[in-house]
Formats: sequence, structure tokens, C-alpha cells
Amino acid sequence: MKKIIFTIFALLIALASCNPFMQDSAVAPETSEAPVVNEIPEISDGFTVTDALGREIQFENVPEKIIIAGRQTPMLVNFFYLFETANEKISAIERRSQSADSFLAILDPDIESKYSLERDANVEQIAPFEPDAVVLKTTMRESVGLGLEEVGIPVVYIEFESVDQIYRDLAIFAALLGEQDRGAELIADYQNIKTEIDERVIESTSPLNVVLAQAEDQEGEVIFSVPPAAWLQTAMVQDLGANPLWLEASQGGGWADVNIEQIINWNPDLFFVVNYQGNGPAIVETVSNDPLWQNINAIENNQVFPFGFDFLSWDQPDPRWILGYSWMANKLYPEQVASEETIDIIKNFYVDFYGLTEDEYSEFVAPRIESFFE
Repeated sequence: MKKIIFTIFALLIALASCNPFMQDSAVAPETSEAPVVNEIPEISDGFTVTDALGREIQFENVPEKIIIAGRQTPMLVNFFYLFETANEKISAIERRSQSADSFLAILDPDIESKYSLERDANVEQIAPFEPDAVVLKTTMRESVGLGLEEVGIPVVYIEFESVDQIYRDLAIFAALLGEQDRGAELIADYQNIKTEIDERVIESTSPLNVVLAQAEDQEGEVIFSVPPAAWLQTAMVQDLGANPLWLEASQGGGWADVNIEQIINWNPDLFFVVNYQGNGPAIVETVSNDPLWQNINAIENNQVFPFGFDFLSWDQPDPRWILGYSWMANKLYPEQVASEETIDIIKNFYVDFYGLTEDEYSEFVAPRIESFFE
């Protein structure tokens, strides 16, 4: 099969070896600039996509029937809908918790009908849809992906766990959808927003001590856990020049439980409370009024914040991670990154990234974020 060349120059030096647009005779040169996309030839003789596992998947044509399944499906779907043809190409989605249906329904009136796979869908459930491609997280290969590969269904694996992986995997989606120009535009927009924020805060000479913790209300008791050192939540704090106090307590592969005494001992300057059910503001109010918490700096200085949230929490490897990054920068450095500027970033994100009109933004998004800037 003739391989049509799709080339995006390396997004970062670390990504140069895993560029998803394959080129037979050369490796894309290293560059820190936004990716450059060559002119896209006609797709007639087939093309190759290289996924997050470095596998080359050959397609005769741009897939018309794509299924998204497995872990973190809602976030993968949100990334997919950054592209113009997503609503036409997705034929089935696995229904999992933390679904963003209420938002995606704004973009795609038919989204509900696409949630036609039950949680933990297996090969027997997916194969009858006869998809042209299935998108899975890399961690789903053994449980689902290998079975799909064995019956001849193309599987594209992605990760979307770090900023670098987000850029790389957006390029993979762009290749899969035949929307290289759109992929390059999205990556450049993300990079530009992050770079502008970083330039504002880079001169901070006294790193603020921070705790970011997930909070869950279990039978009236708030249970806290902190993210691993390698996860996006920790990286965002570090990239903003702050000091994540929980690193030694979270060296495993998932959220690590911590008790109140540990958080009090850390004595953070700022305390960010994540709750994936949208109950962050209520939990923050409970913590702020609890006598046990009153001696830590964050409480004394009114620097305890429910993490930004609209349809989903902004701390996750979801397209909204850049909103969480901007919002956290505002809380850490309000003089350098004003609330009004952050709100503009959020508005422009929904207009430019998702194509909402300003009226749609005002109706569906703005009311959800107001309390996070009070």
C-alpha cells in the first residue's frame, strides 16, 4: 500500500521520535515552534497513522466509522470533538461515569444515540458495529485491544496523560480524521496560551507551597487523596513555579489517601480541592469552617479554592486542562494573571476550540464558572 506522507514537525524535542505523521526518508527536525503541516495530498492510495505505542496502522481511506471505548472515554470524546468532522465520524461511544453529555449535546444533537456501548464493552460488543477504527487508551490493549486486532479491526492507541502526550495525541487524532491543519492549529493554540502564562509567572522568586487534593464525601466524612508525581495535576503546579508539597506521599500509580493531620503538617500557602462530582465549593466551605483546619496558612489567608469546574473538572487530561492551568495561575499570581484575563481565555477556548457562539457561551458556560472567580 502506498504510504501518503503526513508530516508535522516535532512539537517538542521529547516528541521528535514519536511524531504520528510518518515520513519514509527523513525524521522531522527538532523545533520548539508550533508544528508545521505540509500541504495535504489527496487521500486515494491509503495512508499510515502511528499511534502512541509506535504502531503503524494502515488505512485505505479516512475512517468513516470510529468507535471510542474503554477507560477515560468521556475525556477522549471531548478531545475528538475539537475536530470539525468528529460528529460525522463517531459511530459509537462507550458509556462510562463522569459523562459530559450535557456539553456535547450542544455540539452534537445526536450525541445521545452514539452512547450505544455499555461500560466495559468487549470485542463481542464492538465488532458488530464493523468500525473502520477503534480508539483506546494504551492501558486497554490487553483487555480489549488485542482481541480487536485479532479479528482485523484497526485499533489506534493514545494516552493523553501529560502536556507532551496531549500535543502528540492531538496530532494522532488529526491524522486519523484527515484534519492535519486543524490539528496543527489546536496544538499551536494550546502552546501559545501556556507560553503566555508561563512568561507572566516565570520571574516569581519565592515558590508558593501548594497542596492539590481530591476530596470525596464518604458518609459525612471528607476523604482526601493526592495525585502521583508523574500526573498532569502535579506537572501543572510545577510548571507554574509552585511547590507541590505532596510528592513524597504519592509515589505510586494512582491517587494516594492522606489524612487531615498530614495536610495540616504540610501547611500549604494555597490548597486546591478537586471534586469530580462538582461539589468542590461545598467541601471548601466545610473545610474552611472546621476548627481543626484553622491554623494552616491557606485557611488563615483565605486561599482554599475548589478547583475550576464547568462540565468537568479542569485538572484532568481533558481539553480543559488549559483552563485549569490558566485558572490556577490566576489563583497563584493574581497580579500577573488577572481574573478578567483568565475569563477571556475561557471564553475564547469555547469559541475557538469548540466553535460555540458568544451567545452559546454566555448561556451554557459562563454561569457555571462565575463562582470560581469570586
